[in-house]
Amino acid sequence: MAPLVEHIIDEFGLRREPGKCVEELRMPLDEDKGTALHRIIRADGWGVVAYAGDDRGDLPAFRVALASGGYALVVDGPDAAEEVASVAGVHFSCPGEFQQWLGQLDDALG
Repeated sequence: MAPLVEHIIDEFGLRREPGKCVEELRMPLDEDKGTALHRIIRADGWGVVAYAGDDRGDLPAFRVALASGGYALVVDGPDAAEEVASVAGVHFSCPGEFQQWLGQLDDALG
């Protein structure tokens, strides 16, 4: 990593989060997509949720969705991380397949 980026990480206490083709720099908080989804479920009293994602950053939300009795909708691809590809849930081979499924769902609900 570039020295300037290392300096910024050290100065602001950021943490690294690996992603698909990126490395995110995040605030040093105990917050992620899973804690956010958990708060939403609690606040809104939702019974069943479905969470869609395609990256390591989505893993906490997949866990919360599944633990709540909901569904993990995993959008796979050639560069999917092993941890994401092994999530128990409904898997789509690419974003286009997921988009097509969403269209079918919209038609069925509409």
